[in-house]
Amino acid sequence: MEGSDYLYNWFDKGNIIKIPLSEIDIEHISFTIGDSCSEYNKGNLMEPMLKNKLYEIINEFNGNMDLMLKNIYEKYCIKYIECQLWDNKYIKY
Repeated sequence: MEGSDYLYNWFDKGNIIKIPLSEIDIEHISFTIGDSCSEYNKGNLMEPMLKNKLYEIINEFNGNMDLMLKNIYEKYCIKYIECQLWDNKYIKY
């Protein structure tokens, strides 16, 4: 997956950390459509997806990330997928 120019600019062009998904154990990462905290505060309970569910959705669009994100935008008016990393062992300081 790629970064989001939208979020990069929103967060004042902060640091970017890239970690290949293949290196992250399935129980150490989850994904939500859009900002999980913002949606929760609005009363929208978003079910996090594990890596295998994300891959399933990507496969529904034959691996075309642009088409997948376009579909998400049309459905939810959200431009990105957020990931939550649950173990710091993947980050090198």
